[in-house]
Amino acid sequence: MVIGSAKFYFIRIDVLSKCLWLTLKSFNLRLWVITILFLVLWLIDLLLHILFRLVDEFFYRDFKKVQIKEPVFIIANPRSGTTFLHRIISMDGERFAYMKFAHTLFCSVSFIKFYNLLSRFDKAIGSPLKRVMNWTDSKLFKGWKGVHNMGFSQAEEDEALFAQMMQSSGIFVLFPFLNRIKNTHCLDCESETVRKNAMDFYESCLKRFMYATGSNKIYLAKNVNSTGRIQSILTKFPDARLIFIARNPINAVPSTASMFSAMYPLHSPALQKTDAEYREWCELSIAFYIHFDEVGKAFNQDKFLAVEYEDLVAEPIEIVERIYKQFHWNFTPEFREKLTLGIEKKRQYKSTNHYTLSQYGYSEKEIAERLNVIFEAFHFPYTSTPQQDSKNSVSSNEVIG
Repeated sequence: MVIGSAKFYFIRIDVLSKCLWLTLKSFNLRLWVITILFLVLWLIDLLLHILFRLVDEFFYRDFKKVQIKEPVFIIANPRSGTTFLHRIISMDGERFAYMKFAHTLFCSVSFIKFYNLLSRFDKAIGSPLKRVMNWTDSKLFKGWKGVHNMGFSQAEEDEALFAQMMQSSGIFVLFPFLNRIKNTHCLDCESETVRKNAMDFYESCLKRFMYATGSNKIYLAKNVNSTGRIQSILTKFPDARLIFIARNPINAVPSTASMFSAMYPLHSPALQKTDAEYREWCELSIAFYIHFDEVGKAFNQDKFLAVEYEDLVAEPIEIVERIYKQFHWNFTPEFREKLTLGIEKKRQYKSTNHYTLSQYGYSEKEIAERLNVIFEAFHFPYTSTPQQDSKNSVSSNEVIG
């Protein structure tokens, strides 16, 4: 459904209606309650978002003139270090503009300006609102701590923009129907109309964000689900820079399923990890590897760089320096110092999480056979990869998100 034009608002009503119909048929009281809460919050978000965008049309129409030049997209399979790399590169605030989680909720010029004004006022009176938000973060996102650390003021991926369109596999964190509704998995595989509408809305969001925060900077994004949108992104932004983080599928595939099915025991406790509802997350991860291999052959190598997850864990500063060299960005001593201090804070955390393919009914041999082209391309071992330590390494759990 298009509201006005796709650049104003676009929603996959077909996906939403299927989710609601399957929820109704499930006769699952817990899922019904969660769905009602979701609908209330989704409708509030929709109405406020439309209101903010209407304000943009009257007072900030010049956002339409903004050009998104040479945006940078960090992509990978889920659980491959995109959050970590995004957050350390975003320390280069002179060069990059990046979204915080709060920005993605109502991505409009008027909301972002209001958010920034409120932040400055709060700081001037001693930051009481910041303390309230930090407390809210600690309670609301408690279940994600150590898995994917989140917060309203944290640098975050822009997947909420696609979730608001119902064009995101992320919505199936709430609905256990990923295996039954598959037209959110890969935007590149959808019809030309859906692709155009989704990318028009997405581009409009980026223009509004850049207009509000500084259009002279480079937009920096990370999004694991955009592995299924690579062609759509490059069609809309042909001068984009792509950074791909490659992680051994034997580690990444079960980790993906564990993260995105985290709420299933709450709303669907009868499901087993070997059921299709869980396994479809593994299948999505496998499909992303295959899609990357298929479309990656056509990449402009001057605008693309692949780095390995293990190298990012072991030598994060060297990997960032390599990225800067590839794209001809100036790697200043001041930025190196920021990186060193920022990474130092992350070295003490130790992971207690462990995921295996067998939990979801897979074997290492099966994954190696299905993704042999990936194993050969990156010389991955055909077994689970242990964490390697170095004097500059960070915890693998900190990097995973």
